[in-house]
Amino acid sequence: MEASILALANRVRFDAVFAGRGHRENGQIVVDEIIWLQGLPQQFVADYAEVAPHDRVAQLFLDFPWEPQAVSVADLFGDSTQAPRRRTATQRSNEIMGEFFRRFGIRHFVLSGVENSYGLAWMGFFRLGTDQPFTFNDTERIKFELPSHLYRWQEEHVERLPQQSSRTCVTPLTRREMEVCVRNVRGEAPKAIARDLNLSVHYVRELIQRARGKLGVAGRKLTEADLMQLPTPQ
Repeated sequence: MEASILALANRVRFDAVFAGRGHRENGQIVVDEIIWLQGLPQQFVADYAEVAPHDRVAQLFLDFPWEPQAVSVADLFGDSTQAPRRRTATQRSNEIMGEFFRRFGIRHFVLSGVENSYGLAWMGFFRLGTDQPFTFNDTERIKFELPSHLYRWQEEHVERLPQQSSRTCVTPLTRREMEVCVRNVRGEAPKAIARDLNLSVHYVRELIQRARGKLGVAGRKLTEADLMQLPTPQ
């Protein structure tokens, strides 16, 4: 994979790369494996865990891993003339991330990845000590070329997994119940779902409650795993 990614450097210039595999946990990215780290010290990965709760770019990445997030570190600091005590929690979080990146000499970076049943795989491209940001064309090239490299790596990962039988699921939910529940487990509130689907809030809540009953879920929120569970044999 390194050779194929380095070929991308002919069109998108970068000084360092961090490729990893991980999963979601409490709204954060948890690194399970470092695929490739070049141009950055191991400490970069180790120290990230402490600042991860402040990483709003990573939060956006969790929802849209295939859409490259290009960031200029200087923009994280905003208006330097504003009094510290008047800064919002968001501004303070941005500054924490900005200081983290500056500590490693990072001026610009772009983050992109893929997600499937084998987990979340991503790659960050970094520019160190330069004021040239990643352009729209850079991010478009990454967007269309990077997934094939990451899928190729995941294919190699699959070969190392124990043989498993294919899993089929005939969901007990209706199409409308599934549509509403998928949105709900991804964090959308019933009011927002109702507005988007032109339904009443009462009906949306009823659909979610009906689905919970069919799936045998009580006392907690629905999860994606609930929606994918196999039906109970009759």
